[in-house]
Amino acid sequence: MTAGSEFVVFDVPGVGRFGMSICYDMWFPETIRTLTWMGAEVILHPGMTNTIDRDAELAVARASPVTNQVFFVDVNTAGSLGVGLSGMFGPGGEVIHQAGSGHEVIAVELDLDQVTRVRERGWHGLGQPLKSLRDTPITFPPYRDGFAASPTFSGLGPLEKPGSERSAAPVLRVIKT
Repeated sequence: MTAGSEFVVFDVPGVGRFGMSICYDMWFPETIRTLTWMGAEVILHPGMTNTIDRDAELAVARASPVTNQVFFVDVNTAGSLGVGLSGMFGPGGEVIHQAGSGHEVIAVELDLDQVTRVRERGWHGLGQPLKSLRDTPITFPPYRDGFAASPTFSGLGPLEKPGSERSAAPVLRVIKT
């Protein structure tokens, strides 16, 4: 398998426009923002997390829809393959359903007109991030100058994948004071 380089949205006739985000993609807000920019009303996000960072992923899964005013369907493997805890979140970041750690069949009805209403008026009449982003005269420096132009980013060192020699070092250290 190799990483993709295209953003995918598709229409379900008579229903709406869906975007695809897979596993680690959601850690990059630009991914979800691009799918939204392409017209997605629902982001489908399958993943296979079997690690201890699922709570961090759920925070991202809940923040992504509120900042992009979309539904976010975060499906994670359960049982022996993953920790489960799939979730469905609305365009205001609200939890529509939070699954447990076991296998579940989740049936929900998503009102895609809610996406339109939230984008037009904001969540609870507040916050219209897509309109605000559209109307701002600002070109954000990372996009204008590139991420490598940042001393913070350029000073991070090389990308190390889990299992590499350095990342295989013990993660628990006891410090006595």
